Amino acid sequence: MPTIVTIDTVTMIHGDCMDPMVMQAVPDTIDLLLDDPPYLGLSGGIDDYARGGVTVMTSPTTTVGDLWGANWDWAEAYMPRITTGAVVWAGTAMLPEMLAMSWGDMMALGVWYKRNAMPSLRPVPKYSCEFYGAWKRGPGLDWRKFPTHLDVPKLAAGAMASERILMPGSGKALHPAQKPVAVMESILSICPPGTSVLDLHAGTGTVAAACMRHGLRCISIERDSTYFEAAVIRLEQQAKQPSLLIPSPQVRLCEQPALPVG
Repeated sequence: MPTIVTIDTVTMIHGDCMDPMVMQAVPDTIDLLLDDPPYLGLSGGIDDYARGGVTVMTSPTTTVGDLWGANWDWAEAYMPRITTGAVVWAGTAMLPEMLAMSWGDMMALGVWYKRNAMPSLRPVPKYSCEFYGAWKRGPGLDWRKFPTHLDVPKLAAGAMASERILMPGSGKALHPAQKPVAVMESILSICPPGTSVLDLHAGTGTVAAACMRHGLRCISIERDSTYFEAAVIRLEQQAKQPSLLIPSPQVRLCEQPALPVG
């Protein structure tokens, strides 16, 4: 049986989202899928950013590359349960496949501008943006509030203020792809009270934390035990701090779509 922990409005499930027992623990209908899956096509490695003042490229590390065997199987398995809409994150390499998916009526392709993106050390562009596609699957969401351009200002390089979860005693990020809660909160602005949210690749619980702040019900699934434990601790701490139950104002929105779809 998968481990299931309920904290405030969030239910955390430890297990692989494709495990039949985990799938049985998820309701047959969920309003919104908000998912940041493993990115397809990642490669390369950096394990020393500044040795003697010079940035060097060395061997692959646990912070880059396709560590999770990324695929689209989860989408085919869970999308039939999603009733109102889906918002899925993507890297550059996976955009063509994602945009070809038939997950409903495509509403927008949004862009998150990453101010603290690391410089490229290979002969490729500096990837200072990540993307998120949005599909309407039924009535119930206020798409007029959907942000198509996100900008979280004043992020120090290599950190996200106090949000960044670090490995104990190392100063290094625990998760290689942790996003600011404000980014997810902005997307959740389309949700009316009572909306249920599903996150199949929870990581350290960013989507769950954003849902808790908005009082939305959330089911988050994470198979990595270290990330799962970190997410549980994070949510338990947040649940004890009522001052955090205020939507974050730290996202700058663009009035016009950055990348129109049509």
